[in-house]
Amino acid sequence: MTRKTSHKKSTQGVRKRKPDDIKEALMLAFADFLKNECELEIKDRILTCDEVEITNKSRLLHFIVGERDFDLQLIANRKQK
Repeated sequence: MTRKTSHKKSTQGVRKRKPDDIKEALMLAFADFLKNECELEIKDRILTCDEVEITNKSRLLHFIVGERDFDLQLIANRKQK
């Protein structure tokens, strides 16, 4: 006699996040700044930010300066109790 146990995936750890309008607006502002006004003067060279891309609309921004890749992560601190 063999027993089979059925396993259900737990959905306890998965939750929907509420949209954060402030973080989304900040990411758009940062992306706009990097695309249009970012100029860095380093050792008599002027570098600009290229390929600016929001990879997560309220959290992560990816861009390239010169030959290097950068990610900018936006974290909102929790309210103090």
